[in-house]
Amino acid sequence: MFGPRSLPALLSLLFLLLIPSYAQTESTGVWRGRVDALVVDNFLAGTSRTRYFLRTSEQTLELRGANPNLRAGQIVEVTGRAAGHRLAVSYVASAAAATAPAACSTIGEQKVALILVSFPTVKRCFRR
Repeated sequence: MFGPRSLPALLSLLFLLLIPSYAQTESTGVWRGRVDALVVDNFLAGTSRTRYFLRTSEQTLELRGANPNLRAGQIVEVTGRAAGHRLAVSYVASAAAATAPAACSTIGEQKVALILVSFPTVKRCFRR
């Protein structure tokens, strides 16, 4: 049915049939979600790397080419191209800066209130 001369035609037909299914799995867009970080250590080689993931409401995508300034738990909007479970990042915007209230900081002046209470029926366990 198929001879040696029809092999290139068969391969090109197979290639054309597979290309549309591959193109459907790739998409370009904007995803919003929480950043997860995974630190991978190789003690034998003495190396370490951090892998970043974007956890959306529908899926978890590994971020490729992500900014190393990302923090775990940070809410971000990522623009890029997704293929399978990987997302090639072209731009990252922090969405938490506009929506989250200012967090307390451990740097700078700290104000503390101390209330010392004494009950007459309880023996004190400290000396003057």
